[in-house]
Order: sequence, then C-alpha cells, then structure tokens
Amino acid sequence: MTGRLLIFILGFVFSAGALCAQTQPETGLAVQLFSWQGDLKEVTVKVGAESRTTTATEFTLGDELLFKHGAPILKIVRVEPEPASAGPHAAVLAEVALPPDLRQAVIVLAPAALGGPFPLQGQVLDNSPTAQPAESIRLVNWSSHPVALSVEGKTAMLPP
Repeated sequence: MTGRLLIFILGFVFSAGALCAQTQPETGLAVQLFSWQGDLKEVTVKVGAESRTTTATEFTLGDELLFKHGAPILKIVRVEPEPASAGPHAAVLAEVALPPDLRQAVIVLAPAALGGPFPLQGQVLDNSPTAQPAESIRLVNWSSHPVALSVEGKTAMLPP
C-alpha cells in the first residue's frame, strides 16, 4: 500500500501543472479519470444521457472528457463479451455521486470493498481553479496510516 500511495502522490505532484492549466467550463462538466486498479481499457463514462469512451491508465491522469450537462451520478461502464446467443452486455464498474455544482473533476477509481455493488469505487476530487489554484499541489492520503512529508525543510503530517 505504501508504494501505491507514494506513486499516487508523485503522480499528482508531477501533474499539478496540467491540472491547474485548464480552465473551468462555463457550463457542463469536464472529467478526467485516474485509475488505481490497473489499466481500464475501452470504458465508457456516462453522465446523464451523454457518454464518452476512454482508457484509464493506471496512475496516469486521463484525457479530459467534456459533457454538455452535469448529472447527479456518473457511471463507468465496460462492454463485456457474452456467449454468441446472448450478445454483449454493459457491465457497470462504478457509480459515482457528483456534487450538484461540480464543473471540473478528477475521478479516482480504486477497488471497491468486498460485497459492494460494483467492482470499483470512485472518489471525486473537485479540480476547479477555485479548489485547485494555480501553482498549488494537492496531496491526498486515503490510507489508514498517517503519512509524513518533508519538502524543502518543511515537515507535515497527512492524517488518514
């Protein structure tokens, strides 16, 4: 778990310029996927009646997907092959609740708890310029342990 946390933190540190350089859409929703669960190839992101197909590469911030309208729920879906008689079907990998005024987000996809309704869970990070100002870095600790950081002689603790 420590290695994954470190890679996740470093991924955001090195992506901070790209995260802050984007402008917030005036209407609709801009979404980027970040996979904690290996590569997710050819997944479809559904927001309301709109859908976009993308690949979420492990520990890499994905392409920005633009939707004309927001919705309360975002679904991550993959078409699964079935026996020839049944044909393919869409398997929902995750459902993520979205805040009502969200315009720009990073959705972090990680394995769901055993017995959950979907194989993945999604965590929403507001990626708007207000929540993530230019020249700033966001560090997130989703582990069950505190994390100590030291940058340029300054030390900080991130609680679990």
